[in-house]
Amino acid sequence: MLCSVFTASNTGAVETVNIAVFEQHQRYINASGAYALSWRLMEAAAALQNIKLQPIESSWQGAISRLKGGKVPLVFAAFKTKERQQWAIFSLPLAPDSSAIFTLPDNPVGSRQHIDFKSASIGVSAGSVQERFAKELGFKNIYSTKERAQLYRMLEEGRLTYLFFGQSMIGYYCLYHANLDNRDCMRQVGEPYDINEVHTIALKSELKAKQLMDRLNQGLLAISQSQDIALWFAEEGFTQRNYSQWQFALQKHTEALH
Repeated sequence: MLCSVFTASNTGAVETVNIAVFEQHQRYINASGAYALSWRLMEAAAALQNIKLQPIESSWQGAISRLKGGKVPLVFAAFKTKERQQWAIFSLPLAPDSSAIFTLPDNPVGSRQHIDFKSASIGVSAGSVQERFAKELGFKNIYSTKERAQLYRMLEEGRLTYLFFGQSMIGYYCLYHANLDNRDCMRQVGEPYDINEVHTIALKSELKAKQLMDRLNQGLLAISQSQDIALWFAEEGFTQRNYSQWQFALQKHTEALH
């Protein structure tokens, strides 16, 4: 996954850093363009800073527990929220991603406005932003668990009507969990509820974590102008506009720091 042109500019010792990632990390890389692109960007940025990222697979709740317990300094693939900004620092934005409601293809409901929030059941990852979104929308029957695979099974079995996930997760479901072996095994209901970007996070209270994040962000800025990165965006299903917007977001962030 890591392009050989992005190597450290000096010959210092390589530092191995643990980073919490999704369970079935490699499968998410295979199935999700947003997840794969974000990981490629992080690995390349880290390599320029003589850092080797060591993935530690975990549920979302497990990842946050490890982070706050000092077991890992970084958590990969998080959305930025106001609540998280109170205790976490965020990397520069990685790939674009969105939160949306999904259902099986035979469900006739085509928009959020037609969902019966009182009777419909929806599955969410425990502690995720989508859990909060489901409450905001007014769902009364919210099933929250740290086991994503359980939610997929419950949807297939008819025990859940909807899932509220990041769009990047649906490719994983259709590729590895669905009875139908295709990437169209679920249908998005209406427009995305929230548009965001993938980030890596660390604890705001930890000085070493802040220094580590600064190094990773420097690496991201260093690779951002490379045409190799433009090719990565295309390879993972994104447009030239997505790449230009990413460059602009990084530039805007840099200007804000100064």
